[in-house]
Amino acid sequence: LAGAAVVALVGTMAWAAHEAHGLAIESFSVPPDLAKTGLTGQVAASRFLDRLQALQTATSQSDRPSQSYNSDWGRDFKVEIPETGLTFSEFDRLLRERLGHVSHVTGEVVATPTGIAVTARMGDAPPKTFTGPADAYDDLARQAAEAVYRESQPYRYAEYLEGAGRWDEAFQVIADLATSGPPEERGWAYAKWAVMDITDHGDPVAALHHAALGRSPGHGSDINDQIAIVNTNVWIGHEEADF
Repeated sequence: LAGAAVVALVGTMAWAAHEAHGLAIESFSVPPDLAKTGLTGQVAASRFLDRLQALQTATSQSDRPSQSYNSDWGRDFKVEIPETGLTFSEFDRLLRERLGHVSHVTGEVVATPTGIAVTARMGDAPPKTFTGPADAYDDLARQAAEAVYRESQPYRYAEYLEGAGRWDEAFQVIADLATSGPPEERGWAYAKWAVMDITDHGDPVAALHHAALGRSPGHGSDINDQIAIVNTNVWIGHEEADF
């Protein structure tokens, strides 16, 4: 009975791990002199995580279903704390890493002649480094978080930029995603591009063109592209074109 219970527990954990999504941030590498000031590796990672969560919160009202994203972190954001030995939680983490879909971020803070440099990286994406005064860690962490978010969550990042009034940047991000992003992301990006053509540029010709390019019957994004076409026709007074 005990053996059967263990097998059942491991099976349940394996299934949960297979379904797991999320984001794990490993403790940053920090020089000893900086760590003595209170900016330890765990603190640096936690404050970086705060900036990523702020980006996710700012785009939480998106009308696009979370399961439609090519890469979705869900709500499971955490800083990983290294443990010694194979504890229960460590075993669970290993299962999630092997069987699940958890994204990992690593990073470091280094001293420079004029202050500090902050680097964060995810997967195979080229890392970007941001430099500034030693007391500007939070701002540098924000810039590094935006770089990671743009690489992993470009659609959401475009929504964040648009909400922040950074329209030109948002336009560029969504255009890049539509034309060179993963195939399953392009229909959604074209629909968003069409909406931005109207709301940000007042360009109905471009809106109809981009919405038409994004139509892909059978994909979840098709309805958004069709809505963009309908809204554009209404905006230019051609409602009859929608029938």
